[in-house]
Amino acid sequence: MSEDRGHDNSTPKRFRRLGFNPLREILPYVCIVVGIVMAARNGFTFAGDDGVLVICNLALVAVGVIAIPVNLWMKKRGL
Repeated sequence: MSEDRGHDNSTPKRFRRLGFNPLREILPYVCIVVGIVMAARNGFTFAGDDGVLVICNLALVAVGVIAIPVNLWMKKRGL
């Protein structure tokens, strides 16, 4: 049994569209929002080693920002 995802075999691959993928389309924005909220929360409480957590949370924001154009490129290419 083969899976048919609604694509006609006569349609060239470049014109086929991918379905909705929440991990690709929503997760980068979630990473950005969570990273900003956690960095702000840890940045206002200067207790102990929270400086490391702020840096890690800002790195999470950077990963989310980088993931958005990469995922758009992957979606355009059909990967």
